[in-house]
Amino acid sequence: MCLSVQANELVYPEFGTVALYPSMHKPICVTQASEYGSIHRPYVVPDTTLQELVMLPQKHVKWLSSQPESVLSLEAVRHERNGVKYLPTSLDPKSTLLFIDKIIGQSLSQSLDLIQSDMYDEIRHVVDATLGIDGSTWREVNLNEALSRIIEGTGNRVLFGLSLCRNATYLLLLRVFIISMGISTLVIGQLPPWVLRPVVGVSLSVPTFIFKKLCMSYVQPLVKRRLQTVQDSASEKEVGSEGKSQDFVTQSIKSVKKFKNSIEGDVSTYLTEQFLILAFAGIATTSAAATNILLDILSAGPDLNLYETLRIEAKSVLHLENDWIAPASMKKLVIIDSTIRESLRKNTLQSRVLLKKVMPKDGVVLPDGTHVPRGTWLGVPVQAMQQDDNLYQNAQHYDPLRFVRMREQVNRANVAEVSGGEGKDLLDAAQPSDKYLSFSYGRSACPGRWFAARLLKLMIAYIVLHYDIKPLGHRPENISFGDASIPSFTTTIMNSQQGHKPSQYTPIF
Repeated sequence: MCLSVQANELVYPEFGTVALYPSMHKPICVTQASEYGSIHRPYVVPDTTLQELVMLPQKHVKWLSSQPESVLSLEAVRHERNGVKYLPTSLDPKSTLLFIDKIIGQSLSQSLDLIQSDMYDEIRHVVDATLGIDGSTWREVNLNEALSRIIEGTGNRVLFGLSLCRNATYLLLLRVFIISMGISTLVIGQLPPWVLRPVVGVSLSVPTFIFKKLCMSYVQPLVKRRLQTVQDSASEKEVGSEGKSQDFVTQSIKSVKKFKNSIEGDVSTYLTEQFLILAFAGIATTSAAATNILLDILSAGPDLNLYETLRIEAKSVLHLENDWIAPASMKKLVIIDSTIRESLRKNTLQSRVLLKKVMPKDGVVLPDGTHVPRGTWLGVPVQAMQQDDNLYQNAQHYDPLRFVRMREQVNRANVAEVSGGEGKDLLDAAQPSDKYLSFSYGRSACPGRWFAARLLKLMIAYIVLHYDIKPLGHRPENISFGDASIPSFTTTIMNSQQGHKPSQYTPIF
């Protein structure tokens, strides 16, 4: 590696005992990346792929996110980091990104209010089935597995409806596909591009391909039926008259028809693969986020009395059955929303985000005058940044009411900005800012973040209202693998149903 530096010099740190590029510069010794917060300068970090990787300070986030693809390419990094060439899919990455952006933006995010009733119905069904409805005994369950089942069931209810979301065989196959796909993208992207990556990539692609095909055997017939319905003019009118009952697959097909680029090959195969990629991306990340959130809630100190605080808020908002399906109710759950945002702030799923590759032949010049050559990857050390006391008071401390207080400050001051520039409208769990990158930022922001946030709100509210869960003695540490931070998948909890049966549609109190 040879980084040419002009105007300002990059910092070459040493992490622990591993010196980074010692032949280049005498390294500055630090033990944590967060110590660079006071330097406010770009610095080089080691990477298992031996890729030239430069981390930028928080003040460069807006600049980094605003650069065009021809200057700083997000797609180029995704292709390498996710091992796209070794994934068992015939889909073009550009087509997949377009599909997710259009479908999530047009067919899901804009329809959240319409699908909230289905989300609630499935959350209630899966939570009761997973955690149990016997209030006379305590039941031990694996937390990560339980939450994954809840997210899988609810996600599939929204995507494919009742026909698949409660099919045990399909859900098992999908779970294995998601795990296999997750391992592939995680491991392949951490390996050097020569020798190891091809060998491991091909090996991992085999089981992923098998389970993808098995999942397709369940999803594709459904897609074909919806295609036929949309293509038939008489049925088209019938579907349109259904209004709110129109399912996600049908809406997605209609949105795809508006694509400027044509779809090559069999349309049903194309759509089925896209739906499975969408299911993988949405379910895997939301399940991990849910596990982090519940681990934080259950390990919060007794002085916070957090579980009971969340229960009181949910009880005050969700009086009757209709409150669960009213979009306005979700806006009133400000403590639950703050708890979600705080967990996502403190437990980022990636240690580095907004990774982009320098494309111009002559490289690029950073806002502070530092020159970075072509081929270098730029990014933001989000895990360190979001635990920087310069951005958040007592940042390494878990404070579930942090963003509630910030909202109150905004209300009292009646101004748009507070506490470092985050205004009231930027304090929702799903709203990114240049200081909160858990859903990425700018054009890279996750298009499904609003769906994920609403699902998490409904799930947390339902659990705290209907179940007692014994607190954890301590917060299990996450497992780090490359850029990824994986919440504990072995932690078990003891829970007991509170005695009433929510499936009977009775008022909460």
